[in-house]
Amino acid sequence: MVRFESVWLRYPRKGGATAGPDVLRDLSFELTPGTFCWLLGEAGAGKSTVLRVMGLSLPPSTGTVTVLGASTSGMTRRTMPRYRRQIGVVSQDFGLLPDLSVFDNVALPLRLEGRPEAQVRADVTEILGWIGLAGKLVAAPAELSDSEQRRAMVARAVVNRPGLLLIDEPAGWLDPEQLNQTIGLVRELCRLGTTAVVATRDRALAESYPAPALRLSHGALAATP
Repeated sequence: MVRFESVWLRYPRKGGATAGPDVLRDLSFELTPGTFCWLLGEAGAGKSTVLRVMGLSLPPSTGTVTVLGASTSGMTRRTMPRYRRQIGVVSQDFGLLPDLSVFDNVALPLRLEGRPEAQVRADVTEILGWIGLAGKLVAAPAELSDSEQRRAMVARAVVNRPGLLLIDEPAGWLDPEQLNQTIGLVRELCRLGTTAVVATRDRALAESYPAPALRLSHGALAATP
């Protein structure tokens, strides 16, 4: 479950003397487990910031954020990693570890959970084959195309069936066939209980795959459609 209650966020200005403009403004909404939700808005609307708050990499300035049934205000430095391991994130940045192979990058969430190596090998091989990277298991990230790196990030984000899955602007780095395949995978994970939020400025994409939507405008929720 994800809940925002009167969430505001503003970044401090350089030097930290005064706060900058509000990036998120009075956001309140709730997503129940198993929800697939679009996060819509133009560039600069605050979509990526909302995903960062959900992904526990950015705390709100004020308000209450609940992720996976726990309030972020009650999470400590000791407990935060346990919640982060239950969140799959595919951002617009390249997030693969350069010193690890594709296989080891995708295996990382499973190994952090202590899964048996035989299960790790079976699960990682299956997801990489499904996403079209069966021939890239031992490749380094630098040897992959941009699209292949993004698909490897999707594989890593979903391999352990996370409780929360966050994907930022997939239409910008997946071709139509890969996009259809990825949305199908996300929907299947939601059927199994994952809550998924996919951010996009592409209204046509959201209309092609009908689902509940939150629309942001200048950091605040706007009416949908």
